[in-house]
Amino acid sequence: GSRSVPNGLLSGSNINPLEDPVVCRIAKSHNKSAGQVLLRHVLQLGIAIIPKSSNPKRIYENFQLFDFELSATEMEELNNLDEEEEGRRFHIEALKPHPEYPYPE
Repeated sequence: GSRSVPNGLLSGSNINPLEDPVVCRIAKSHNKSAGQVLLRHVLQLGIAIIPKSSNPKRIYENFQLFDFELSATEMEELNNLDEEEEGRRFHIEALKPHPEYPYPE
């Protein structure tokens, strides 16, 4: 690795999810940002989110997640963007034994 970046930190997908064509198309159809679509997707999966931003515009956007809903088709499209092991940036071995570890071997 480089002197400033730990080994493995830059592994995984090279596609920025905020720029993914599927995410951008869905965002445009709802008149939302790509970030809002990704946050809404996680909410609809039943996962609690804690977005962080110091940008006032993004903080405002983070509150605008409850005035739209993703369709079953859109959810499936977003779910299909998962790149499995190849897309994960962090692999924390110590978490694997946890009963709620979400990734199969």
